Amino acid sequence: MTDVYFNQGDTSSSEPVEVEVADKGPKTAQDVDIEPAFTLYKSAKNKSYIADYLGLQDDYNQEAYTEELETIEDYFKGKVEDGSMENSTEAVKDLLKKAEKELKLEKSERMVVRIQKLIAYLKFRQDVDGVIANNKKYGYKD
Repeated sequence: MTDVYFNQGDTSSSEPVEVEVADKGPKTAQDVDIEPAFTLYKSAKNKSYIADYLGLQDDYNQEAYTEELETIEDYFKGKVEDGSMENSTEAVKDLLKKAEKELKLEKSERMVVRIQKLIAYLKFRQDVDGVIANNKKYGYKD
């Protein structure tokens, strides 16, 4: 039988090494930046996700478009509630980008024009979705 030896290196001249141990306590929402669900975004961040997406940073702009922003948010909340859309800001962002592309909106357009076009488009989509839902409800094929 042969003896097996492992080389442990020269440990006599090494200096002590300090090891930093992470705190094992639970993490809070402030420690980790987690994006809240779309329907909870307003209560978590104290501002509308739609306002953030459109770049309405200051309170004056958000107050000026309160009704319009609520109309857009209500459309997406309805989509989440009926199960046709995931409850995430990423899903809302994707649908907003799709709408902007179809409407050929540009960042250089006046904000009031962009918002009004978005609202008109979303109301149209809501009407189309209602027709599709009624067709399915009464057994008509698409």
